[in-house]
Amino acid sequence: MKKKIIYKILCSCVILLVYACTQDISLSEGEGILKLGIRVDDAVKMVPIQLGRSTTRGALTKASLEESCKIYIRNSKGLIRKYEGMSNVPSELHLTSDSYKVIVTAGDSVNASFDTPYYKGSETFTVKGGQSTEANVICSLANTLVSVTYDNNIATLLDPESCVVTVWSSVGELAFDFSKQDNAGYFMMPAGETELQYKLTAKDINNNLFEYTGTITDVKPCYKYKLTFANNGEDYQEGGAFIKITIDESRIEVNEDVYIRQRPDIIGYEFDITQPIYQEIGEGIARTVFINTTSELKSAMLSSEQFAQLNIIPSSFDFMAMSEGEKANLENLGISYEYIYNAEKEESLLKVKFAESLMQPLPEGEYIFTFSATDIAEKSRTQDFKLIVSNATVLTEEINPVTVWTNRARLEGKKIKATQAELGFRYRKSGTTDEWTTAPAIESGDTFYADITDLTPNTTYEVVATDGQQASSVTKTFTTENITQLPNNSFENWHQSGKIWLIYGENESIFWDSGNHGSSTLGVNVTNYDESTQVNGNRSIKLSSQFVGILGIGKFAAGNLFAGEYVGTDGTDGILDFGRPFTDRPATLTGYYKYNQGTIDYVGSGTPEGITSGTPDIGCIYIAIGDWDTPVRIKTKDKTLFDPNDEHIIAYGELNLTQGQTDWKDFSIKLEYRSKERKPKYIIVVASASKYGDYFTGSTTSTLWLDDFNLSYE
Repeated sequence: MKKKIIYKILCSCVILLVYACTQDISLSEGEGILKLGIRVDDAVKMVPIQLGRSTTRGALTKASLEESCKIYIRNSKGLIRKYEGMSNVPSELHLTSDSYKVIVTAGDSVNASFDTPYYKGSETFTVKGGQSTEANVICSLANTLVSVTYDNNIATLLDPESCVVTVWSSVGELAFDFSKQDNAGYFMMPAGETELQYKLTAKDINNNLFEYTGTITDVKPCYKYKLTFANNGEDYQEGGAFIKITIDESRIEVNEDVYIRQRPDIIGYEFDITQPIYQEIGEGIARTVFINTTSELKSAMLSSEQFAQLNIIPSSFDFMAMSEGEKANLENLGISYEYIYNAEKEESLLKVKFAESLMQPLPEGEYIFTFSATDIAEKSRTQDFKLIVSNATVLTEEINPVTVWTNRARLEGKKIKATQAELGFRYRKSGTTDEWTTAPAIESGDTFYADITDLTPNTTYEVVATDGQQASSVTKTFTTENITQLPNNSFENWHQSGKIWLIYGENESIFWDSGNHGSSTLGVNVTNYDESTQVNGNRSIKLSSQFVGILGIGKFAAGNLFAGEYVGTDGTDGILDFGRPFTDRPATLTGYYKYNQGTIDYVGSGTPEGITSGTPDIGCIYIAIGDWDTPVRIKTKDKTLFDPNDEHIIAYGELNLTQGQTDWKDFSIKLEYRSKERKPKYIIVVASASKYGDYFTGSTTSTLWLDDFNLSYE
């Protein structure tokens, strides 16, 4: 079913104008002139666009487009010109007589993302000697967009808060939990691919797991597909027979003056409410906050822990539920409001004013006023209005959690007024009377910072910015990360379930797993403990690659170990979930190994080039931490394997064992951090006696022993 829905963004947003006019200029023989410029089409007004996110993307302005776009000019010989930003394009381009193609892109081409649109356009043109040439390139949205929403009656069937819809192509996927309904997901579809798969996972009203899968067919770029999940009104039966799925398809159109507010907007009048506001003692001015919605406003809460000291009682109240008497009393205390609802346009505006009589006499301190707005469609938004009152010249800024590690952190401050004094910080363990430790700062414009070390793990510190001997009136705290070790890291604890040997005690939680679940069906455990050799304790772990089968029918199986869980077996192939929840950031993985290196005698289909029978086998240990939302699903049947270049990986390290080792040898795998601005959610550790065991390739005599895994931190 196709119908036009309210979601509209600017599709044809950028026009690259390649133009020229007749001029009296000197050209080399066979040359013509090309002039480049960017403009916004006159019929389109660039406006902020909001797609249900917590923030609004900035307006697409001529300046921002000129700054961010990439321009490529090609002829039959290949790329001859490349420019990043129009400011870097010469005012005149002299090109030889030939046929050309200009390609313009803006944004990033990401397989799947919630906040990365990508625009692309191209045009061919011909340059003739002694002449000027013009061509127009229209850049359109190259993504396919998907959104997910739930009808109000879904709660009669499923627990809304448990709902997660995963949408994926062959190269990327996005997970829409309930908080992301109405958010737009951007997909770059591979060439020739016209289908998106989706899967709804939730708990039903009986707290049972519910799953529903489907396919969006014939998907196209510059189209949005809205998935709506609802109960079709029939009596509930377990198994989900009465889920109704509606897929609305709409062309993403050019539209003038279109603001899309899927959730209430909370904005400051003539100030950025998302940033702290600074005022000196006794110099406060009136401030106004607007709440805008595209439907009737149901509630608008204002709360603050500081209301009591301002003689405002209670500490929170709902503007939409106040009596006239309460409204008058609040106005006398310095807070007034006005609500307007336009039923015809389905638009609401709530104007909240903090009077000068309230703001001007505020004593020194930090004040946080929290707005929470909900419309009749139950869409909501919360926004803090933070006010700093101080005569100090510097302010202590919030410590970014991603800059806080186990024993180091970055402190940040801001200059409120010009100063010639030395800037710095002082810090100590929170809740103590210890002497302050000082740290000089490095200035960067109006901000300054200091990187401090030698901190204690899992400890809360307090910090203030300083301007010479004067300190900020604001104190901030931060807590260092833990030093977390891997459970059962010496592989001492095991138990047997049926034929399967498991790498955890009988009453312990699983952390490590192996391919024993599959190989044991034929009476073989490829991974086991060994009490005959160890570094410490009573046991080590032994990974034994071997052929697993009966009467010559079976498969090669690598001895293996991984942090995660063996999910199931598909025929003779395994389905594994790599990864365990983990939020710390180690520097290295250390341990001990011995390795009996065999010669490859089994080669499976799809094995990488160069790995052939008769060549030495390779053992492997690797570690990754990343921000996956769920464990990484591995399917050996269709070669869905772990990708070391996965965009979710924050840090990665690998050790390839290319020769045998008869005695215990220590190893250290350094984690190379690809981002220091992201916090991990999962850790993956994998070891195999045969690196290419996922392809059923390796040696039946390769054996890897491991012991005493440890994570070290910097």
